[in-house]
Amino acid sequence: EHAIQRACEPLEPILLKLTGHKEPLIRVLALRVLTKLAPGRLTDETRIRAALWDPDWRVGVAALDMLDQVSKAGSLKPARALELALPRLGQGHWRQRERAASLVALLAGPPRGVLSPAAAAALAQAARKDPNGFVRQAAVEGLTYLPGPVTDAALADALADPAAPVRASACVALGLRGNSHPNPALCSSPK
Repeated sequence: EHAIQRACEPLEPILLKLTGHKEPLIRVLALRVLTKLAPGRLTDETRIRAALWDPDWRVGVAALDMLDQVSKAGSLKPARALELALPRLGQGHWRQRERAASLVALLAGPPRGVLSPAAAAALAQAARKDPNGFVRQAAVEGLTYLPGPVTDAALADALADPAAPVRASACVALGLRGNSHPNPALCSSPK
């Protein structure tokens, strides 16, 4: 793996330049290759922030993936990565919001453990109010390991979500947390 990274180092400046290419798919591919080659060296927050707010949602998703890997590699502290990811949870294309919800949950929950009231509140709001069921489901799953009254209430509310996968995720989350719902029939499988 180190040999591959050394062999690819000369490509890094070219890839960095391609992150500003006029074609969105070129930007996506450049971000993905950079993320694979050098997550430990990607410390340019300006470039990451620009990619997160790119007008094309696919670039934004690639930037969130990059943020995840950069945080794992230690180039960016999880608390800072969380600050950068949180605003994407409430804005943009649903796929970008869904990826932001799962990344916020990863950064805020174990093992990275940046226990953030802002993250819990943002996930709770997304679980309750996002118009897309996939985003609500990702937010509910993210609330599983974030304790507190805000997250407890959001999980209880998710039991009444119109989308079955969201309700199922809420049941699983409550079960993993050791909580039970006043109406256990909501969380039981049909016979």
